[in-house]
Amino acid sequence: MTISRLPRDATIVAIVPKADEGVIVTLQMLRRRGYAVAAILNFYDDYDFGRAAAVLAGAGIEAHHLKEEASVTSICQQFALR
Repeated sequence: MTISRLPRDATIVAIVPKADEGVIVTLQMLRRRGYAVAAILNFYDDYDFGRAAAVLAGAGIEAHHLKEEASVTSICQQFALR
């Protein structure tokens, strides 16, 4: 899907296994274009999640921890209840 097809009031939810520079730059670019952006980080380790979440928070991007399959339901409910 291209950016031009996304509605202006869309929330971009990225599910990523890492938060490297490319991911962060891409999410920041979407945020600068006016989209609400959140990242679901598929990390098992709490420490790794904390480090990545801190970097994303510094970029103004909300991060959620997808530590196990059971987390999917609660994370999705948070977005649905907004």
